Amino acid sequence: MHATYLGRAGFLRAISERIVVFDGAIGTMLQAERLDEAGFRGDLLREHPRPLQGLHDVLSLTRPELVEKVHRRYLAAGADALTTNTFNANAVSLLDYGLDALSKSTAAPRRPRAGSPAPPAGTASCWAPWAPRTAP
Repeated sequence: MHATYLGRAGFLRAISERIVVFDGAIGTMLQAERLDEAGFRGDLLREHPRPLQGLHDVLSLTRPELVEKVHRRYLAAGADALTTNTFNANAVSLLDYGLDALSKSTAAPRRPRAGSPAPPAGTASCWAPWAPRTAP
C-alpha cells in the first residue's frame, strides 16, 4: 500500500523508511487538456476582464475536476504523494492576470482532490520578484 493511503502518521513513517514517490508536473499534464480561454475561466471567472488561458493554477478553482483527473492518473501510476496545483499561485504572479486577490484561495494548502488522505505537499515556483514580468 502506498503512503498516500496511510494518512499523515503513515506517510511520515514511510518517508523515514524508504524513498517516497511524489507526483510529477501538474501543469504539464493540464496542458494536455488543450483548454481554450473559456476552458480556463469556467463559470466562476466567466466575466473576468483579463485573459486567463495558460494560468493552470486557477483551474483548482474553475475546473477542479481536471486537477482531480491529473491526481488520479499519478496515483494510478504509483505516486505515494500528491502536490497541490499551486506553482504560481502567489499575489505577485497572479497580478498580471488581475487575480492577486485570489492568491490565498488558490495557494491555500488543501488536500488533493483525488480522495487521498495524504497531507498535501505544497508547491511553489522559482519565480523571483526581481525577475522581469511581462503581461499575458
